Amino acid sequence: RKDPEQILPREIEYLVQNCDGSGVGLWQHAQDTLMEIDSVGRGGLLVDAPEVGAATAAEQNQGLLNPVIAFYTTENIINWRMKRYGSVNRVVMVVLRETWEYFEADNEFVTKVGEQYRVLDLDEAGKYRQRLYRFKEAGGEAEPVVEIYPNLGPQLEGKIPFTFIGASNNDATIDDAPMLPLAELNIGHFRNSADNEE
Repeated sequence: RKDPEQILPREIEYLVQNCDGSGVGLWQHAQDTLMEIDSVGRGGLLVDAPEVGAATAAEQNQGLLNPVIAFYTTENIINWRMKRYGSVNRVVMVVLRETWEYFEADNEFVTKVGEQYRVLDLDEAGKYRQRLYRFKEAGGEAEPVVEIYPNLGPQLEGKIPFTFIGASNNDATIDDAPMLPLAELNIGHFRNSADNEE
């Protein structure tokens, strides 16, 4: 019933007002994420940023280069691979399903929605990259694979900024949904009531 106290460094205070790049604040983003975890038991968070090399100083001053936090539901985390580095398990590959909008050349007023797969991995040099595979609504690849090298600073060099979140813990294993026992109990109550009525 009480909003949490949000104390953030000045460099990331923008997250309070715009956490995911579409105007959703950090508190609302956390609420939406928790609602999904309560009902399904699993999800993932990706810290994403553009390639700074393609941007101008004006865009940087307007906050257009700020990293954002994107939430992915468990159904959209298609595949993943973990690797052990010393005593730490790290994500070395994740495939995320998304949607993308496009227009056909013969009709610019009809928006079509296709599937897009975002592959997060480390290239041969150990640098973090994203590859986008886009498919049209009717199927078939829409365009060549797009490679992106997000600039997230030297502290994340060679690491994929993706983390799993779950109901029991935040590792890559799939947790049971917290609401599942309550749903099963409600089904049992309904069954008893239906049998009694009959």
